[in-house]
Amino acid sequence: NSNNSNNTDTLYLALRDSNKNHDDDNDDFYNHLGRNLPWCPTTSDFPYPSVVALYATLSLMALSLALLIGINYNSVAVFTRHYRNANISNTMWILFYVFVCLRAGTNAIRYALDKHNEEALDSYFFFSAIILSGLTAFVLCLAINHQRRHRSGPSTAPEQPQNVGGLWTAFKQSLTWVEGLFFFLFIVYLTFLFVMVVKRNDSDSEVWLGIFLAMFCLQRVPVVVVVLIILFQRANASTGGSYEGPDRYSKFYLLLATLLSLLDDLPLNVWALILPDKCYFWLGSLVDIVHVFYIGSLVVYFLFLRREFLRNMEECLWTTVTQVQDTFDYRRF
Repeated sequence: NSNNSNNTDTLYLALRDSNKNHDDDNDDFYNHLGRNLPWCPTTSDFPYPSVVALYATLSLMALSLALLIGINYNSVAVFTRHYRNANISNTMWILFYVFVCLRAGTNAIRYALDKHNEEALDSYFFFSAIILSGLTAFVLCLAINHQRRHRSGPSTAPEQPQNVGGLWTAFKQSLTWVEGLFFFLFIVYLTFLFVMVVKRNDSDSEVWLGIFLAMFCLQRVPVVVVVLIILFQRANASTGGSYEGPDRYSKFYLLLATLLSLLDDLPLNVWALILPDKCYFWLGSLVDIVHVFYIGSLVVYFLFLRREFLRNMEECLWTTVTQVQDTFDYRRF
């Protein structure tokens, strides 16, 4: 048993050192933004088994949630037709989960590759995942801000429901200077990603790497700011308005999901640089635990948007039925 344990440790160290040397030869430190993720369990011949399993699980779960939201929580049905207004629209949330699915699927394929033989393909998958990460953060900003504008704050007359439209209709509902700021941060994020890649072999490459990581985190700051506004927003007593917004349970879901998702504000490879690389649980490491918390945030976000949809659905349904009755042409029958 002692010999088997020593052989296992030797295999793990050999694999880790082999990857490390290979990464150093190809400037992979900048490609991975930190250090290789722990290889757990160490006895597996499959590359990064725990990491691939978690990313694959995340991808399938995000896709399932996107389909569930699109089918059950994005419109109301009246007389076999589907209607939606801004109060119940979850199109931005669907896009968010779709981008999470694509990013996680890309990373699952990337880590499943033999990097010694698929170096160029690994780079393509990596940069695709980094771009998708920026898109995911951008769409999450849009989704949270949509909540602030249309479902939180002083009560207003509900918007007239319309026939279900495409993505452009959803985007038009979200176009203000605030969304313009989110888009600007996304462009800055892509710009510094490009600069970091171009400068990766220069003497000041670490400076550009640090700036990119700062932009990576900065793009996620608006989510925290908007969530705090939603949590503390109340009606304006001077105008006699009443508050229409999330109840305490919805706010708890939103706060919990945001706190859990903050763990994703650093790439997992940076967490690997911070946390020990041992396989504490044989099947996984502390970095995998960080990943599990992020998966949990997606579930809690879903619980939040579902509760908000159900809260606003009845009002939207009543407004829709009234509108249909007022405009229906009974002379055709």
